[in-house]
Amino acid sequence: MNLENWTRKLLFFCLILLCACDKEDFTDPADLNCYFTLTADAPINGNLSVESVIINLSGIDINGDHTNENKTLRFERNFSGDDGQFSLIGSDASQPVNIQIPQGIYSSLQFDLNLREDEFEFELDADDDDETNNLTEYVQRANPGILLIGTYTSEGESLKIVFSVDDDLSRIRTNAEQNGESTIVLEKLTPSTATFNFDVDYWFGLVTNQMIQNAARLELDGEPAVFIYEDFNENLFSTVVSRIEASTQLTITTD
Repeated sequence: MNLENWTRKLLFFCLILLCACDKEDFTDPADLNCYFTLTADAPINGNLSVESVIINLSGIDINGDHTNENKTLRFERNFSGDDGQFSLIGSDASQPVNIQIPQGIYSSLQFDLNLREDEFEFELDADDDDETNNLTEYVQRANPGILLIGTYTSEGESLKIVFSVDDDLSRIRTNAEQNGESTIVLEKLTPSTATFNFDVDYWFGLVTNQMIQNAARLELDGEPAVFIYEDFNENLFSTVVSRIEASTQLTITTD
């Protein structure tokens, strides 16, 4: 075999190796550290002070249109027990969750936050061990997908507010943005941060003082309380829960 043929074979072999390396590079994982935050500056015309929001997730599903691979990639991150519980107080972000997905360029990256369905429920005519008609007991024992606790104050009156989302909303779907664009670039040697923001101001944007004052009341730790739940103060519940998904924002930044 002459030198020219050897050279051609060597070049061809090198080209195959180069393509294989490029292909493998796009399967290398990039670190994505996920955080959850709140916007709760002035809900209900500034009359609601949010004390805490607890998010309970069973998992996170991710769908990404990978430009380099020219296909849609799917990933999931499942949680068990308290691993999927995130407590949000004030402007502090939650503890991070690390997710690894292949590096590369994504024309879109969609996240589904799967809310946990709790077996412990509030029922006015409770007669089972997994039910209660006592709001204090419910707050202490329940782990619904979303649990907000706050204090409403207006014209000298103070009420506790408890908003609970269980099986009425099973997931929150949101599309990621990076630098204001839907195209997401992830690199394995450059960790990125994904921040999910829950806008409580928007959740309660259609709730009026009159709606709160006319709501049915219970007691929480001996104080009057308005419980906003799928089977209690249903109109209030529908007004708030319908605005959660549309207002959830996801921003990806490079550390």
